[in-house]
Amino acid sequence: MMISTFMKLYISIPHEKRIAIVVSGGWDSACLWYMVKKICLERGQECTAYTVPKLDGAEHYANLVLKWASEKLGYEFEPTRIVGQITSENPSDYVTSGAHEIFDKGYADYLFNGMNAYPPDQRDMMPKGYPMPNDRFTPTEHEKQYVSHPFADLTKDQTIQLGFDLGIAEDIMPITHSCTEQNRGRCNNCWWCAERAWGFKRINKQDKGNE
Repeated sequence: MMISTFMKLYISIPHEKRIAIVVSGGWDSACLWYMVKKICLERGQECTAYTVPKLDGAEHYANLVLKWASEKLGYEFEPTRIVGQITSENPSDYVTSGAHEIFDKGYADYLFNGMNAYPPDQRDMMPKGYPMPNDRFTPTEHEKQYVSHPFADLTKDQTIQLGFDLGIAEDIMPITHSCTEQNRGRCNNCWWCAERAWGFKRINKQDKGNE
């Protein structure tokens, strides 16, 4: 399927597969869930949300997104399913652990992740000495054939524009969460807050979200 007037974005959803989507409660995974879930509903295909319980309120915001989507698309709300464990100081480890659990326990046949590209000037966006993001999902060689990252080549300004093109931006602004320093509201200092602000500024849009 091709979506968005701003860019050509093709998402291939395998037929007759149980689909899993990692929903973090952030902007990118909210767009991804809406897009893929909509197609799966039309097909009558299983599509389930999973969340790694990070300390930034991921489960809370993921459920806000899922509740909104259920009302928008007209299906019965089901809360996100928790997978993975926070057993390391490296965020990449526990994000990856959630995906491994989905496959190891046979929860799904195919996994979508909303990972996007970093801005080209990301180092200049942050105060000197502030740690850069490190939450990349690393699938095993076997898993790679069953994992899709549709936004891997899109920077935040492009995924934000995608939300506008889909007609859902105003809805998801107040219910998505990017900050990693606090589980409610925004610190406006961490890399993820800076990236979101950068993205909105790049497309000359106002972020009206109050969370």
